[in-house]
Amino acid sequence: MRGLLLDTETTGFATTDQIIEVTLVDQIAKVLLNTLVNPGRVPINPHGQAAHGITAPMLTPAG
Repeated sequence: MRGLLLDTETTGFATTDQIIEVTLVDQIAKVLLNTLVNPGRVPINPHGQAAHGITAPMLTPAG
């Protein structure tokens, strides 16, 4: 059986914070999915942003 690793990043560290990135990696470190998610909630907690480096403008669609 082949294992997968799921990693998520959120807007902060509280239980009310939202997912902003989802990554799925297989056992040989091949990235199968890496996507940013706009949760409709801005701003990102400064401590969360320092941990993962994702900024609010990165989540806003180009328009």
